[in-house]
Amino acid sequence: MAIDLEQQWFRGLTELRFAATPKRIRALLDGQTVLDTRDALLVYEPRRVVPWYAVPPGDLNMNVTGHDPSPVPELRAPVLPPHHNEWHTVPGRSLHLEGHGEVAFRPDEPELRGRVVLHWDPFEWLEEDEPVMGHPHDPFKRIDVLRSNRHVRVEVGGVTVAESARPMMLIETSLPCGGTCRARTSGWTCSRPPSTAPFARTRVSRPTSALTAPPTWRGSTPTRCMTRAPSRTWSASGAPLRCMSTELP
Repeated sequence: MAIDLEQQWFRGLTELRFAATPKRIRALLDGQTVLDTRDALLVYEPRRVVPWYAVPPGDLNMNVTGHDPSPVPELRAPVLPPHHNEWHTVPGRSLHLEGHGEVAFRPDEPELRGRVVLHWDPFEWLEEDEPVMGHPHDPFKRIDVLRSNRHVRVEVGGVTVAESARPMMLIETSLPCGGTCRARTSGWTCSRPPSTAPFARTRVSRPTSALTAPPTWRGSTPTRCMTRAPSRTWSASGAPLRCMSTELP
């Protein structure tokens, strides 16, 4: 049966929807960090088009108090107006911060595991080390390349070929989070193999055996992805790549 994607989107609009994110999320208030988490969810409340971040209470550094949420008036429009973040269409508790009113909401939804949904204001937001304006980025409609302070190291056959404490995090729709950094190519035998496919992706896997000699560093094969500009890939003969970072999701 064929699926009308527009109609499918509107059918889901009345449901509480959520999606995991691999990003490190931080929020600041008056210059102080009040949230630092790598366990956030993107949550779309029913009748809302834009998601908000839902985070574990243990990652919050704020003294909030619980209140009954504001009543939602009857509306003819299929979506809630964007300037009434205090209106909620699922049961839960409104969380207030002194001097700011409601700043978060805890839905009564077991699958969110007690996470609280934060308002965008009055906070300043960072995804990895990049400021974010307006609202969280929709992960299903974009690619993000974010400056980060995670430690990333990549080995080939026990030899470190790339390492950085300031990588760029590549976050693509429905693909594993990756890190990019400058490769260490000194002392490697380099060659340029012919391109065999118009589209290519690299995979990270664990080497199956130790090498008796350094692998051959081959590269720079031109590739093209339908969602980004032309690029080049590098590969190593004799051993697959191994990602050594413990900080990548």
